[in-house]
Amino acid sequence: MDIAAIRRWQWVLLSLIAGALLGYARQQGIEDLQHNFGNSITGQRNFESFVLGTVEGRHTFDNLKVHKQPMPDGKGGMMPGYVVTGTAFLGDYETENGKQIARWKPTFFATTGPFKPRTNLGQFNVRGGPDYAAKFRTIKDPTVVDFLRILSDARGIPFRHAWWNELSIGWWVLASFVILGLIWPTVLNLMVFHSWRRPPDARALKLFGVKAHTRKPETTAPALDAERMDELEEQLAQTPPGVAATQAEVPAPVRILDSEPAAPVALAPEHSTEFGAKKDDFYPTEVHLPHPPK
Repeated sequence: MDIAAIRRWQWVLLSLIAGALLGYARQQGIEDLQHNFGNSITGQRNFESFVLGTVEGRHTFDNLKVHKQPMPDGKGGMMPGYVVTGTAFLGDYETENGKQIARWKPTFFATTGPFKPRTNLGQFNVRGGPDYAAKFRTIKDPTVVDFLRILSDARGIPFRHAWWNELSIGWWVLASFVILGLIWPTVLNLMVFHSWRRPPDARALKLFGVKAHTRKPETTAPALDAERMDELEEQLAQTPPGVAATQAEVPAPVRILDSEPAAPVALAPEHSTEFGAKKDDFYPTEVHLPHPPK
């Protein structure tokens, strides 16, 4: 599939569907707190003691992040609540090089309704400083976020707002629409067509309604009737015009040899030749006899 053939309206439709699916999956997954955030701290008093306590110079419950999330109200409905996540020391030690070392594990604390601290906030007051207990009492419908803000000012305990865990399905759809439906098609047009917009002539090949036609090979030879076969045989038997007919050559008769042996051929008398070497010769030469005078 050619990705450049997808039009902008198709990207927009795809972004809306993808955003809705991602948002729904994220919302369903965030409801399983133990699966997403680890161990649970039960009870508000335990939560406050974990936040304020220390082990080996480290807060028992640290790396705090808080987000708002709907929670069951116990009557079949939902009500607003808050989830504080982080890492906590739950009494687990591990041996490393012969020493017992404390281990912090993913942990969360969930709460609903108004938050009323079990800790006396007045103990954090200093001379010339604010009255933290009185400051907290002035807050209408206080939550765990307000309690963490008091601890941040009084004891320097940091925390963050995990806003990404508060995104609803609508926010996921909007984010997917902006990124996948608007930004991505524009970037794709710049890369492929070198233009902000898709050229009007850049159309994808449409294959709807197209039927494939295959030609069947001929497996049998065409049949000829008897009259047509006779005409072809007669044409083949005739000599083409302009070509002289040739007769087959008769082979020559085989000659029979005489069975009697052939008479011997008389040889000429053998000529005797003598060789000799003179004093000045390097090798022997033929000696010529003197011829008689004529």
